[in-house]
Amino acid sequence: MVSHSHHKPEKRKVKKVSSNPRKRQKQERKRLNPLIPCPIARKAWNDRKSVALNFRNIGLVFNLNKIKPNRYKPREESSDTPRRQRPVRNKSKALLRYEEAIDQANDKGGEDFKIKISYAEIDFAKAMIAEYGVDYEAMSRDTRNYFQETPNQLQARLKKFYRYKETPQAQKRVRLTGAVPKVHHARNKKKKAEAKHKKMRMKIKRIIRKKK
Repeated sequence: MVSHSHHKPEKRKVKKVSSNPRKRQKQERKRLNPLIPCPIARKAWNDRKSVALNFRNIGLVFNLNKIKPNRYKPREESSDTPRRQRPVRNKSKALLRYEEAIDQANDKGGEDFKIKISYAEIDFAKAMIAEYGVDYEAMSRDTRNYFQETPNQLQARLKKFYRYKETPQAQKRVRLTGAVPKVHHARNKKKKAEAKHKKMRMKIKRIIRKKK
């Protein structure tokens, strides 16, 4: 007997079409009028072509993975071969204005240039320099290093202080005040807070004793 094998025919993949006419109309509008913000690209866009073909016509790459790496190797020029000099372009007005502003600032001696630094930072920097010089490792272990800054961070902080010292801003501050006023450090504030809490505790204890 001859066995007849019945193969089921493969179902053809049919694109689902929405039964809702409004939804169908919206999908058709999207296909014919894709959202392209660039007016030049929108003008060159052909709705009958695929996205990849449209990209190619505009001069864009649809799939970045297909880009071949640049195999160009710069050849070694001999010392005898004269190098091509780039043409000197005229400076733009904006660049000229920028350079002019820099020159004016330099002529003023940096009067407008200010470094933001607090009195507490100045006092801290002076104390560290007086005690340790440039030993930033030792500074990082000091009890006054409340923020647990690293040697590199402390070095950056002292560099800021040195830059500040060279500015007319520092000289002006000294002229007006006679000297940089002392500021209470966080350590002093901590001591005051502790003393205040101690007084409060003693007061509470006295009240409890009286009630007993």
